[in-house]
Amino acid sequence: MAASTALQLPLLDVPRPLVNAGRCFRRDTAASAGLSRPRLAALRATGEIREVVRGVFVDARVPDTPTTWLDALGLAVPRGAVIAGRSAAWAHGVDVRALGLTDGPLRVECLVPGHRRERRTGVSSRAVPVDDDVAEIGGIRCTSPLRTATDLLFQTPRHLALAAVDAMAHAGGFTSGMLMSEVERRKGQPGHRRALRLASLCEPLTESFGESWTRLRMLDAGFPRPAPQVRLWHDGRVEFRIDLGYPRLKVGVEYDGLEYHSTPRDLRADEARRDRIRDEYGWTLLVVNRGDILSRSLRFELALGEVLGQEPRRRRRTW
Repeated sequence: MAASTALQLPLLDVPRPLVNAGRCFRRDTAASAGLSRPRLAALRATGEIREVVRGVFVDARVPDTPTTWLDALGLAVPRGAVIAGRSAAWAHGVDVRALGLTDGPLRVECLVPGHRRERRTGVSSRAVPVDDDVAEIGGIRCTSPLRTATDLLFQTPRHLALAAVDAMAHAGGFTSGMLMSEVERRKGQPGHRRALRLASLCEPLTESFGESWTRLRMLDAGFPRPAPQVRLWHDGRVEFRIDLGYPRLKVGVEYDGLEYHSTPRDLRADEARRDRIRDEYGWTLLVVNRGDILSRSLRFELALGEVLGQEPRRRRRTW
């Protein structure tokens, strides 16, 4: 009689359960989620969890989406407080980490009604009267888009503030006129002149942080304000758009971010598109990237000045 053969079943790679079922949790309440301090330290060391905002963690496999940001902010903010500043911009969908407003996990900024500041790790609070200029998003209270944008114009470096404000205006949070009026209302506050100037530069048609930075460098150099999202028409339809440009002179500037302009396929498509814009439409294009615009080099200004036939206002940049 033949010997029986054991049935060999394939080993299944069963994924481990999400830490805390994929929900955000605070460091000081990790024990209630079944995570001891040594276990928490081990998960951080292996990269199995990530710090969304200071002191608030989530399983690293959970998508990094605005929903996750809001969950984390909701756990971090003290009871009764209103999220403000950079944190409020984040709640409104502006990824301040990509913008460069923070190098690590976001520190939560908030306004606390009354006269006593809230003391909590990873939270920066100010005790100020909280008016009605508040929005509720995902169950958490934060300053409205208009109030948030105005605060950033007063509190944040120029290029970062303008990029965040452009992004919120692009999302429909307010108009340029509304922003100007709100800044005017704060006349007398420190930094009002700078904030008013930046508010006048707000451009809702801007589609990326890089476009905001590029436009600001052009204006700081004394060049005329460029038109945003210049459309090139063919047979009654828009065939191409140029990030920033001077239609009368047929001079354009394009900012290439890494997300859509980094792969060989992207680069080939960019080259073919720009060749057509130059050859068929007669435009001169300058192409820049993050390194060009955030550096202190004046090569961009000199190149643009040569094309425009205008000497740039050469000075040391302040951002």
